[in-house]
Amino acid sequence: GPDVKVNSFVAAPGGLSLTANITVSTTAAVGTRAVSVDSVAPANVFTVTSDAATGGTFAYTANSGGANLSGYVGIPGTGVLTVLSNSPFGAGNNPRKVVTSPSGYNVYAVNENDSSVSVYNLDPVLGTLTPVAGSPSPAGGSPQNLTFAPTGLFAYIYNALGGINTYAVDQITGLLTPTGLPVVPGNGIAIAPSGLLAWVLNGTAITPYSVDPVAGGLTLLAVAGGTAGTSPTSIAVLPSGAY
Repeated sequence: GPDVKVNSFVAAPGGLSLTANITVSTTAAVGTRAVSVDSVAPANVFTVTSDAATGGTFAYTANSGGANLSGYVGIPGTGVLTVLSNSPFGAGNNPRKVVTSPSGYNVYAVNENDSSVSVYNLDPVLGTLTPVAGSPSPAGGSPQNLTFAPTGLFAYIYNALGGINTYAVDQITGLLTPTGLPVVPGNGIAIAPSGLLAWVLNGTAITPYSVDPVAGGLTLLAVAGGTAGTSPTSIAVLPSGAY
């Protein structure tokens, strides 16, 4: 069976519809692994929960045990993925999350043990990931997750050792630079599609903030938020912004 632990799955923007769980067959022919969408994992597979698969031509998983990312190409209209011929792609130590930029031009691996984020250029034809010059970007102590503002100008990284930090995104290279803005207490963040509101998960509290679209800063709003369930780890907003 597979010898890596998969922490995260993401689909690059495009046309492949993916939902439910992603299961990877251990019995496929050498050199390929058939990956399909299935709400119940059959025997002899490992399952990756899709938390960002809004559709795409290419898909990637963060493999903490292998310190790399696996890349897949999708068969349109089927939900089936096959491993890219040049996969896997090297990442840092214990990549916890893989994220694509809003533009779809860059892919990011959040490396917990390196306190860094690996930044890649995404080849839109081959799906190949190439580290950009200057990668990885520093990401504070024990980074766990990365969320982009819809504009792609700013990124927010949750650090297990330091809350939520704001980074400016270089619009040419995709590299991340700390803005120096105050750290926001919390362990997860979701940005509204408008880019003007955010909800920060802090323990079981869901706290609303306004977002400065120019500087990226977060300002606490004096309105009631919400309460999550037991030990929440992440928060997301629908593309419509309704929920």
